[in-house]
Amino acid sequence: MSRKAESFDFMFPTPERRRRLPPNCRWPLSIALVAVTLAVIFFAYHNPSLSDSNILSGYSLEEIKPSSDARHGGDLNRLVAQLYKPFLHPIDAEVFIGENEVEYKIAQNPPRFTKSLGRKVLLLDVDTRALNGEGGMMNEQIDYHALSSHTAGMLSHYLYAMIHGYDYKFIQAPSYTDRHQTWVKVPMIREALKTYDYVVFMDADAVFHYHHLPLEWL
Repeated sequence: MSRKAESFDFMFPTPERRRRLPPNCRWPLSIALVAVTLAVIFFAYHNPSLSDSNILSGYSLEEIKPSSDARHGGDLNRLVAQLYKPFLHPIDAEVFIGENEVEYKIAQNPPRFTKSLGRKVLLLDVDTRALNGEGGMMNEQIDYHALSSHTAGMLSHYLYAMIHGYDYKFIQAPSYTDRHQTWVKVPMIREALKTYDYVVFMDADAVFHYHHLPLEWL
């Protein structure tokens, strides 16, 4: 056995070898294993190629902070909110009746929330794809008869945010080189939580079934 192999076998001995070690040799081995593990974690966290800092540098907090516009999106937002206002389910109601007369009761009484959280809540969509093809969210001309499932889902999220006065953001995120693109949402949610109390993230093709039911009731 080579010297290198012997060294590796000493640092990571088999269970059989660990059982044969004297008791006074086991605790130094445990300390060594912990030290190696911490060193690997430290390297992975601080290695520029593995960290999120370089990727997020182009997405500063300005991209994920609450809107400074007092009108919160302008006339469209106010119009949608007013249209749905008569149909909104009361936040402090004890019961919600869904389809087929299915009854849902709030678990906590009194309820935790009694008024809207408004722009403390962010509905966030994140995607690395261009989404500018036919039926795509970023296409200059959207054909509503040919919407993709992702576009329909994002529009549902945006509509829901307008109805209840929440903030909505769509982030066209950069691609990561060290992970699957599914996990691009994690650092974006982390950044958003620095300026929002609650961040709601759903699959792009998921839609709200009851648009008139506020998040606070859930």
